[in-house]
Amino acid sequence: TPQSEQLVAELTALRASLAAVEADLAVSGNSFRVVKRVLMKQWFLSGMLLAVILAAIYPEAGRNQAPLYPQYSVKYIAVGLIFLLSGLSLKTRELGKSALYWKYNLYFFVWVFVFSPIAWFALRYLLDLSDWFSNEDLLDGLVVMGVLPSTISSQIVLAKAMGGNDAASLFNATFTNLVGVILSPLLLVVLLGNSGSVSASKLLLDLVISI
Repeated sequence: TPQSEQLVAELTALRASLAAVEADLAVSGNSFRVVKRVLMKQWFLSGMLLAVILAAIYPEAGRNQAPLYPQYSVKYIAVGLIFLLSGLSLKTRELGKSALYWKYNLYFFVWVFVFSPIAWFALRYLLDLSDWFSNEDLLDGLVVMGVLPSTISSQIVLAKAMGGNDAASLFNATFTNLVGVILSPLLLVVLLGNSGSVSASKLLLDLVISI
């Protein structure tokens, strides 16, 4: 009958719609699993991106005397937790052996205090020659960034994220930051010709406390 044919057609259309919905859900589920897998694999970069987004939304949280008190929570608590977790996962014997990897340690030292300062100074020189970039303070800041070793916490976290040698990273991070108290100001004087007065004892004390 015409009614039966119409009912069959409606059921067929409904079945096709349900099949399309199931296909869309399957695709969405696969996409979600892919995104989740990428985020879990790149957890460090994902966390950095999330931190940048949160800082853009609520920058007051990262200021001194703010609810997070970064002068204490970041400088001492966060760095302390990184060292604690790194120490729990490392054997003392491995940390001692890392001091004997002289080729790697020499390469790391040359990269931090020779190649990086020269590269950033060359970039500053090239930008200074251009007409469209004339902010001298920012140009000097590039050189300052180039002569400073990276922070101990970031070196350890990046080494873990990339599956590197945790012990060698911890040793070189600590060593370059201690040596940098003396070498970094000297490099600034050589490259920029500027000098100033700072308390070396205070810098060493702050670094020792952080370590």
